[in-house]
Amino acid sequence: MSDGRAQPGSTQATANRQTSASASPTSLQNWQAVWNRKGADPAVNLRGESLLSQLLVVDGFTSAFGHMGDTQIWLDYVAAQARRLDVCPGDTLFEVGCGGGAFLYPFWSAGHAVAGCDYAANLVTIAQQAMPDAKLHIAEAIELPAAARADVVVSNGVFLYFPSEAYAALVLRKMVAMAQKSLGIFDVCDLARRDEAIAARKAVLGEAEYAERYRGLDQLYLERAWFGHILADLPVRVEVDDQAMQGYGNAAYRFNVYIHRT
Repeated sequence: MSDGRAQPGSTQATANRQTSASASPTSLQNWQAVWNRKGADPAVNLRGESLLSQLLVVDGFTSAFGHMGDTQIWLDYVAAQARRLDVCPGDTLFEVGCGGGAFLYPFWSAGHAVAGCDYAANLVTIAQQAMPDAKLHIAEAIELPAAARADVVVSNGVFLYFPSEAYAALVLRKMVAMAQKSLGIFDVCDLARRDEAIAARKAVLGEAEYAERYRGLDQLYLERAWFGHILADLPVRVEVDDQAMQGYGNAAYRFNVYIHRT
């Protein structure tokens, strides 16, 4: 575990700036279109015991790289994050980039008041159907309302779609302002494992299909110390751990961040 403190002048930080400079607002729009298409899948059926399984599908955790088809493993993962964030009965939760609601759904089922936002309208519609009294709205992460508050604020597998470090930093600081107790940013692409992550995908898809599938779809990789650096002036404690979800194909190349008010 790391305390997340950065050395902003390091070689790694320089490489990180160069990596994120390749991302663009156009990439953000392209990803938005991808996720809206997922939300429009006619095979999604939000009825019966398979509801959480369907949410995992629309949120992309059952892809060739996610391999997350076991709902119990998912529930164990969400419970582990809740423990790290000291989620207590009665706490309110807000998710930035809530998608179809797979992460919020276990909390909603346990009686928590949940809210969230996502830029993919079709996914927000699915999440609202799954959790009828949740307060969900269609918005980019950068559009978080300044006055909004929740005990715990989370973002799962979303920072990788942001167009730049500058965008990510603005969202991060807005999340801290919103959180009354703690916040978690999960499934962040690890800059130190970037080459390995890309090589693994190319090994599955092949060079040509990889180039075609990810044309115009950049992913943001961040160094682990980045979060502590961005929040160095605020009264928070930052901890960083490996992503360790059982059976999750991307886990080796991702990490989780836990931030507590001090």
